[in-house]
Amino acid sequence: MVFVSNSKIVEQIIKLKFMKTKYLFIGLMISALTLGGCSSHFLNQEPTGGSLSQNQFEQLQGTVEGQVRGLYSMLIAYGGSHDTFGQKSIDITTDLMSSDMAMTSDSYGWFVQAARMTCATSTSSRTSYIWSYYYTLIRNCNLAIRNLTTLELETDENLKNYYAQALTMRAYAYYSLAILFNSPTYSVESMDLDTVSVPIYTENTPEKTPQGLATLREVYAQVEYDLKTAITYFEASESVPRASKLQFNIDIAKAFLAYAYLNQGDYDNAYKYAKEVIDGGNYTIIPADKLTTTGFVSVNDESWMWGSITTIDNYTGL
Repeated sequence: MVFVSNSKIVEQIIKLKFMKTKYLFIGLMISALTLGGCSSHFLNQEPTGGSLSQNQFEQLQGTVEGQVRGLYSMLIAYGGSHDTFGQKSIDITTDLMSSDMAMTSDSYGWFVQAARMTCATSTSSRTSYIWSYYYTLIRNCNLAIRNLTTLELETDENLKNYYAQALTMRAYAYYSLAILFNSPTYSVESMDLDTVSVPIYTENTPEKTPQGLATLREVYAQVEYDLKTAITYFEASESVPRASKLQFNIDIAKAFLAYAYLNQGDYDNAYKYAKEVIDGGNYTIIPADKLTTTGFVSVNDESWMWGSITTIDNYTGL
């Protein structure tokens, strides 16, 4: 085979390729500039679905109702893996570790550490998840509470109700932290309330200021303050209807307060607030014949005080 070289032909080919490349480059630049100029108008850079991202939550400045509802979305927020999906994934973990639930096979992989009781260490990913989950929830509660206090809180019943809900959620988070990170004994009577526990952050904590470990007594004091304040504001907004059973109300606040007193060994106050809920007559005890049939099937049953219906559309992970 003979190769014939012609300098004129080569020169024309090079020029033609250069021209095509130049026009292509100019075309790409125009496209990029056009897309860049209007991208903010049609590109949704935030995830959508059953839960809010942190940035989405912080941008809910137009309505405190949106911020308070956003707190409940965190209860089912995806945590990065199939066994980290909010509150119920923590409940499954504690049920397995307390032997209230049994795992007959670990071939599936998820929650194996909990079933083997090897996740209660400072280096466990489960411990890290639980810690970050509750403190993110607390941070969002503080943001909602802070915003509510800048509004006409004392003259608007709806705002009072949102305020009570946010305080109840924060108390719930601190109560959960106190239980999960302070269980050195099996006896309430032998518990040392002056032992160091977890940090406390409120709406008045300076931004990005690390807090030292508070005592268990101080954590429970914060829980009591939040719940008692919430009860006062629930009472002042009693005409505001409860949107669903997922939404906190005065009975839930009193029930949490009863638990907090019970776990400190204050049985008189635990009895007092539990009895107030019972005497209110809003709920019934599950009848014996429903315990193994329909008693745990529907959140709409009168026995249930707080809960939501879980479907594939509103949940994440397992």
